[in-house]
Amino acid sequence: MRVVQRMLLLLVVAVVLVVGAVMLGAVFFTDYLWFANLGLDSVLWTQLGWQWAIRLGAGASFALVVFLNLLVARPSVRRLQAVDADADEQGVAAKLILGRWLVPALAVVSLVFGFLYSTGIGDVWQDVLLFLRGGTFGQTDPIFHRDIGFYMFSLPFYQALYGSVQGVVWTSLLISGILYLVTGAVSFADGRLGVSTRAKAHLSVLLAVLFGLKAWGYLLSMYGLVYSPRGVVFGASYSDVYALIPGLKILAVIAVVAALTLLVGIFRPGIRLTIASVVLLLIASPLAGTIYPGLVQRFVVEPNELVKESPFIEHNIALTRQAFGLDEVVRTEFPAQAQLTYDDLAQSPETVSNIRLWDWRPLLQVYSQLQEMRLYYEFREVDVDRYQLDGQYRQVMLAAREMNPQRIQNQSWINQRLQYTHGYGAVVSPVDVVTTEGTPSFWVRDVPPVAQFDELEMNRPEIYYGELTNDYVVVNSRTPEFDYPKGSENAQVRYQGRGGVALSNLLTRLAFAVRMGEPKLLISSELSGESRIMFNRDVVGRAARIAPFFRYENDPYLVISQGKLYWLLDAYTTSGAYPFATPVRGWGNYVRNSVKVVIDAYDGRVQFFLADPTDPMAVAYQKIFPGLLRDIDEMDPGLRQHLRYPEGLFSVQASVYASYHMNNPTVFYNQEDLWSIPQEILGASPVTMDPYYIIMRLPGSDKPEMILMQPFTPARKNNMVAWMAARMDGDNYGQLLLYSFPKSQLTYGPMQIEARIDQDAEISQLLTLWSQQGSNVSRGNLLVIPIGDSVLYVEPIYLQAAQSRMPELKRVVVGNGASLAMGTTLDEALERLFGAESAKSTPERRLDGAVPEEVTEYKGLVAAAVDAYERAQARLRDGDWAGYGSAMEALESALRGLQQFEEQAELTGQNI
Repeated sequence: MRVVQRMLLLLVVAVVLVVGAVMLGAVFFTDYLWFANLGLDSVLWTQLGWQWAIRLGAGASFALVVFLNLLVARPSVRRLQAVDADADEQGVAAKLILGRWLVPALAVVSLVFGFLYSTGIGDVWQDVLLFLRGGTFGQTDPIFHRDIGFYMFSLPFYQALYGSVQGVVWTSLLISGILYLVTGAVSFADGRLGVSTRAKAHLSVLLAVLFGLKAWGYLLSMYGLVYSPRGVVFGASYSDVYALIPGLKILAVIAVVAALTLLVGIFRPGIRLTIASVVLLLIASPLAGTIYPGLVQRFVVEPNELVKESPFIEHNIALTRQAFGLDEVVRTEFPAQAQLTYDDLAQSPETVSNIRLWDWRPLLQVYSQLQEMRLYYEFREVDVDRYQLDGQYRQVMLAAREMNPQRIQNQSWINQRLQYTHGYGAVVSPVDVVTTEGTPSFWVRDVPPVAQFDELEMNRPEIYYGELTNDYVVVNSRTPEFDYPKGSENAQVRYQGRGGVALSNLLTRLAFAVRMGEPKLLISSELSGESRIMFNRDVVGRAARIAPFFRYENDPYLVISQGKLYWLLDAYTTSGAYPFATPVRGWGNYVRNSVKVVIDAYDGRVQFFLADPTDPMAVAYQKIFPGLLRDIDEMDPGLRQHLRYPEGLFSVQASVYASYHMNNPTVFYNQEDLWSIPQEILGASPVTMDPYYIIMRLPGSDKPEMILMQPFTPARKNNMVAWMAARMDGDNYGQLLLYSFPKSQLTYGPMQIEARIDQDAEISQLLTLWSQQGSNVSRGNLLVIPIGDSVLYVEPIYLQAAQSRMPELKRVVVGNGASLAMGTTLDEALERLFGAESAKSTPERRLDGAVPEEVTEYKGLVAAAVDAYERAQARLRDGDWAGYGSAMEALESALRGLQQFEEQAELTGQNI
């Protein structure tokens, strides 16, 4: 019976091992095919090669050291081998184990410890490679005067190596000590410790190595004080430098002396000298490491803290700015005249024509209601970008129409994996144009996409890779692939790209069937040798799978370029090892947006570009993975002009700069000029204001550009004190500007404008009335827009019926600091704000937010009406009622625009 049980157990173990090996093999094989399809298999081999080399090398070294120590202790086992000839069965077995099988048994024990150690190494391979390939920063820390590269690349490696070596020595000491106790080489008899000569020598050497390591550990701890949190700021403090560092040096010397006494004690009788060294170190450690620095802090630093800590506050300010890229912020005074005039607007037409009236949240609902077309389509989010359209620099909002397989009515494998494989096209609308119905004006709409400008045309609108593409699909199967809805029928397509892995043979299909847990991939007759399987299609996860050592922005954004769709994604190098720099939760204390990632929405090709060659970390990764990072100059110019300064990085920089704009250590210590990120009313509740993209002409600049900006207010106050801008066009990419408002006069902050909106009789009365009629009133982002030497405030108001999911933009509130005004359009609000001056001063009028010349505008509206009518007739003939309704809406919008244009022309005496 026991034999049968053992055989069954062995069979179960064998089956588990085989299944595990097959699954791991399938994952590895399919990963290789995936990387090879992208032309990045060298990245995979580099990662796997170093990971396994370091794991195996460390595990083998660990096992070897433990095994050698056990071999040294082996002679002490001989006394247990004296088993009588009449010994029982157990005694004979013990003799065999202690004799013939002792060395193999010790080897197995060592291998087990080595394996356990190797599995717990984690991502040490990155520390090793950065140590080998990392360079210098060209800057030194102010305490030890070591290059920053030492802390970023070398110190983490030394700390990991210290922990590893210490672990193997402690393990060897523990196992050897247990073996000596078992064999009696170390014993306690009559209250006295007895140690054999071999055991004493062996254990003394191990303890000496431990004390030598401890001395090294004290020195590493000394360098680690540049991350000390004990002072008034992050980094080494006065007591660290003048008390703890000398104490650590003393402790290192004592540890070395203890190690030497242990070695000398091998040749002297007794162990008193060894015990004395250990006791000395145990006594000195709390004295030098804790008590003395505490006394210095209490009686030297605290009575005169500002004077003692001022140099270290200066170090923290300087290096925190360096770590977050804030050391080159260009600071300028912004005049902030009390009242904005209409002449200021007339001198900044590009800024006015790109004022964003649509927030992404309500706009996403509008897109979903008007442009999803079918239940299975979904817009996940709305992005902001800029395009040159007919010679005009325009800011737009756009969203990808992705396929959500969870919305497919028939959730069959054929539908989810073979037929409904991709999204289709995008929707684009200008940020400032609003129709008479309170909806956006679409510059790209419908399925197939209809574009108003050549620059927005899409010849390849299919989206196989996006933000909602979390599942695998198979293209070029025998099942017709759905392309887009076409009236009562569906258009079909056959994939023409090189995305995905070809299922060209039985082995590949078997591997993917195992990986995906789907036998249909192996047995389905719908698949052929031309079929291709696409997986890892989520664009952020796709990039992270290739280069997991970067941090990625959560929000990739869509770009239309030369008729194709691309995703642009920002990647960061981050670290928590920058000396003296205050860390930000979740980011560490060093961050650079050094890498830009481009993902083709059709074929999934991923390209990594090195955007900041001055970042030593990015350069180190470029050396580690030679085929991964390409020079930014190799990026397609059509895509490069769409590079944005990322919101995630800018938010972190703004939050850090709110404190670290202060230069004077006394001011910083007292937090006298602390700033904060202001709040605004979004929807119906106060929230922290996010940075926002805007096209404007910066002070002193002769052309408009898109920037990312963030206002600041003083801590616990609501007036505005400054605003920061990140530039991103052309050669100015990455430059940070800080404009400070005069402290001698009041500049309204966002919440002060929000309060004035609530107190305005006309505005508050209307909002209250709307809220009582079963509708939801929602406020949009309050935009603070510097124009000339003044500031314009703009806040859109949305109205949404209780039974509707589509908000409409019904009012726009504007302010110039001195007064507020509200209108149904931005034009009307500005006219009410500035009175008759606006109608007299402006040579051209905007219609629904557009700003072309009068004749061009009029002809454009006529052309739009004709085009809408023709599209409506074509949709009617095709039986496409959704398209027909959309075309009629466009026709109505154009006709109303013509009517409004003619009324305005009549009022101003213009002859069109």
